[in-house]
Amino acid sequence: MAKRSKSNLVNIILVAIIFAVGFGGGTYYYQNYKAKQEKQQLEQEIVKQNEKITDLEQKTTEKSQTTKNSAEIKSTKGNITVTSPKEGAKLTNSVTITGFANVFEATFAARLKDATGKVIGQVTITAEAGAPEGGNYTATLKFTQVSKTQNGTLEVYDVSEKDGAIDDIATVKVTLIGK
Repeated sequence: MAKRSKSNLVNIILVAIIFAVGFGGGTYYYQNYKAKQEKQQLEQEIVKQNEKITDLEQKTTEKSQTTKNSAEIKSTKGNITVTSPKEGAKLTNSVTITGFANVFEATFAARLKDATGKVIGQVTITAEAGAPEGGNYTATLKFTQVSKTQNGTLEVYDVSEKDGAIDDIATVKVTLIGK
C-alpha cells in the first residue's frame, strides 16, 4: 500500500504541476488578450481625438476667413478698433467711420489716401470717453471724389503726446469709386 500511496502522491503532484503550468499559461494568454483589447481601445480613442482636432482646425480656418471679411479691424497696439467701413468698402465722396477707441483725452484722427498715397480727406474724431475706459465713436470723413476708380487706404490713428508721431494705427483697405 505504501507503493500505491507513493504512486498516488506522484500523480497528484504531476496533476498539480500540470494544472499550475496550465493555469499560469492561461493567465498569460488572458493578460495578453486584455492588453491587446486595451491597445485597440486606445488606438480608437486616438483616432477620435485626431478627428476632433481636424474638425477644430477646420472650424478655426473657416472662422478666420469669415473674420477677415466681416470683423472689426484692430490697430497695431489694440487701442483703436474700426467696425465700419469694412475691408473692400466702396467709397464715393464720404465715409462714416465707427468703432471703439481707448486713447488719451478721447481724441484721435482718420485720413483717407488714394492709390498714390496722397491724403484726400481727414477728420478729427472724439470717442465717448478717453483712456482708461475708452468709448465708442462715429465720424464722417468727406473727401473729393477721385477721377478714376482705384484702391485707397483709410487710416484711423492716434499720435504720441511726446512728439506728435503716429503711435497707434488701424488700416482699412477700401475702393475709391471714380467719377
